[in-house]
Amino acid sequence: MKAQFSFRFIKSRNLLLAGLTALITSVLAQPVLPVFAADKSVDQRTYSDYTNNKYYLVFCARGGSSTGHAFVVWGIQDSGRGTSTYKAFGFYPSQGTGAFGQVPGQIRNEAFSGKMNKITDRLIVQVDKAVYDRTQRAISEWRTTNYDLFSTNCINFVMSVARDAGLRVPQRDSTTFPSDYVQALINAN
Repeated sequence: MKAQFSFRFIKSRNLLLAGLTALITSVLAQPVLPVFAADKSVDQRTYSDYTNNKYYLVFCARGGSSTGHAFVVWGIQDSGRGTSTYKAFGFYPSQGTGAFGQVPGQIRNEAFSGKMNKITDRLIVQVDKAVYDRTQRAISEWRTTNYDLFSTNCINFVMSVARDAGLRVPQRDSTTFPSDYVQALINAN
């Protein structure tokens, strides 16, 4: 009975790893939508990871709606295990729209939004493990940040992570749309 349980566990684990590999591949390798799309990859590494793992930050925008949305994907290609994993987070109002002042904000897991295939613009940045780890602090820091549609929104979250990653971060005004901002980030880097 124990051997059967181990086999089932290994089979389930392999299926899970295969699913995660497919997800990260879809974010890092799939072409973005061809209409209004901006797409660029840059290598910001300053040293090689002794494990030969690859660490990525992907700055994404979804267009195609009245406002759009910007968010960040953190991805790892694990060379030892031959797997890829990712997590994706964006900043949203937890109630209301934030159009008439500040409301509580929240970090949402974009991986479960069902909209990862609607990315219109992306900047893929390969980074060192230290940069990868440092930029993840934004996830917890922004959990307690208030949301304001015109001053503290999903674009500001992307800007914060980009700044922590050492990228050139273009200025924006309160009327900049997420897709326009990610395109400006692409052009600046």
